[in-house]
Amino acid sequence: MDFGGKNMKKIFALLLSLAMVLSLAACGGTETTTTTEDGGDDTGADSGKTYKVAMICDSSISDGGWGMSCYNAMIDAAEANGWETAYSDSIAQSAYYDTIVSSCDLGYAPGNPYTDAVLQAAEEYPDIAFALLNGGEDTPAQATNGNVTSLLPDAQQVGWIAGALAGLMTQTGKIAFIGGMELDTTLGKYQGYQEAAAYVGEQAGKTVEALDIVYSGDFSATDKGIEFAKAMMDQGADVFFGDASAVDSGARQAIDEANAASGSVKVYDIAQPS
Repeated sequence: MDFGGKNMKKIFALLLSLAMVLSLAACGGTETTTTTEDGGDDTGADSGKTYKVAMICDSSISDGGWGMSCYNAMIDAAEANGWETAYSDSIAQSAYYDTIVSSCDLGYAPGNPYTDAVLQAAEEYPDIAFALLNGGEDTPAQATNGNVTSLLPDAQQVGWIAGALAGLMTQTGKIAFIGGMELDTTLGKYQGYQEAAAYVGEQAGKTVEALDIVYSGDFSATDKGIEFAKAMMDQGADVFFGDASAVDSGARQAIDEANAASGSVKVYDIAQPS
């Protein structure tokens, strides 16, 4: 595996594409809040339209991960373009469809990583555009009305970037990964993380092993992040990477406490997406 040359250009392009994705999309709660933003170049000004964008997310908009990044990107875009925005965060899986429909009834177009609910709502609301963050490549073709778009970064390359860093940083030769749900994108990140860490470690004259991936089952269980991080540090992990939003925040809390107890920084976390 060669991380120079063309691959470095791909990684740079990936970072640019991630920035564009986060400026366009949002992922998805129990409370719905509506805000009107004025200023900038209103994309609906010439036609007299006011565009409405809604974000629906199972984690919190203050989770320090995808929820926060997507919400901030939506607000930035709204300020620049004069859109009206709404969000629903900390949504349970059983409420995905109802929350999407509520947004549609208010004239908003939600983005959501949960395909079945979006495809159902997209069929019932043909005049509303839907964006799936980390949606499948084949999902748009399944939309009856052609009104669904998937926003899909290259998850394996994200993992490669983090894995290359982890392979250089680890002193114990053990690295860890925490996932929120068993998504294809999460598995892609883990595989890239594992591969790059082992390769870069070998070039540096050391053996690097990624512990088995663990899943919390949702993106809001901070306590699970604390539990997982403690267990993985007990197994020798000294570099962490994750794809679990608030769960990652819990892991960082445990890491901070462990470093404070030891009197020096010995365990690190590689944060994403912000």
